[in-house]
Amino acid sequence: MFIAVTGPDGAGKTTLCDVLGQDGRASGTTPVVVAPLESGKKLALRFGALPAPGPGRWAAREEWMAGYLCLCLVECAERFVLPAMEAGGTVVADKWVADLRVSQDYFGVDLSRWSAALSRLPVPDLTVVLHSSVDTLSRRLAEQGHDGPGARQDYLEHAVRRYARLRGRPGMLHLAADAPTGENAARVREALVALPQQDGPGR
Repeated sequence: MFIAVTGPDGAGKTTLCDVLGQDGRASGTTPVVVAPLESGKKLALRFGALPAPGPGRWAAREEWMAGYLCLCLVECAERFVLPAMEAGGTVVADKWVADLRVSQDYFGVDLSRWSAALSRLPVPDLTVVLHSSVDTLSRRLAEQGHDGPGARQDYLEHAVRRYARLRGRPGMLHLAADAPTGENAARVREALVALPQQDGPGR
């Protein structure tokens, strides 16, 4: 079973992933909880703070960082997600491909050269999309001390619009980030029970 939790920074993805991981431990299993973009995000923030060699957008840097984040997803899939799924385990991902696409769209990066690699990544059995308002996200991120690109007003406005466009797509459960985490976790459990059984990991 593969669950991806997606949504803008400040929506509560990590908290929900932790609760879903605890569900598995309580039932006697050991779920794999991964955050493939977090290690890449730290490096991207460091590189993003470097002064550009000239005026305007530093396109080469943005494209390099996008490729690096794609490789973070590929490595996570090969090292953790696929082995766990093939062993019949459960994987919970804090961010997945949709989050990469939303962020890189904001930076104006074309991911087409990475489409072959991204298309081979395992497809979550369920993608949980957390939605919230820009004001709520801004307040939460300020309280948490986040000041990177993901906390900018224009980025949050972009992200809220882009995640809203995912509504209506199959395999997705849309939840209000403002709802109690326990309530959202219960809705995820209900959605998982209703899923058709699969014989193996899908790509």
